[in-house]
Amino acid sequence: VDFGAMDRKAIQAAQELGGKDATYILVHVTESAVARYHGSATDDQESQSDMDSLKDYVQQLSAMGYSASLTIGYGSAVKAIASAVSDSDADLLVMGAHGHRGIKDILFGATVDAVRHEVKVPVLIVR
Repeated sequence: VDFGAMDRKAIQAAQELGGKDATYILVHVTESAVARYHGSATDDQESQSDMDSLKDYVQQLSAMGYSASLTIGYGSAVKAIASAVSDSDADLLVMGAHGHRGIKDILFGATVDAVRHEVKVPVLIVR
């Protein structure tokens, strides 16, 4: 999740597939310069805000009766997401697509595409 408009759609898609029997692990990656350098030792305002937002998402899911936890990564989104998937022994990765095309993919990177090549589980891309 990146705390944007696609989060809701991605979480809803995951809920529709997994129901209340699944365990949901919400993953966010803090990509600030501080996070890239200090990794998990990062304690800046951005990482604290990200953690608070992630905890809010988990609390909302828990309040609806879903089993949910969080993982926060630092630095490279592709590496951190792939690591979180591997470490969690996940069965499926659900990601929101931002719809970048052409030059924006080159400028902003194609995170979804790169992650897809790094994980060994099916990836559901939600638009």
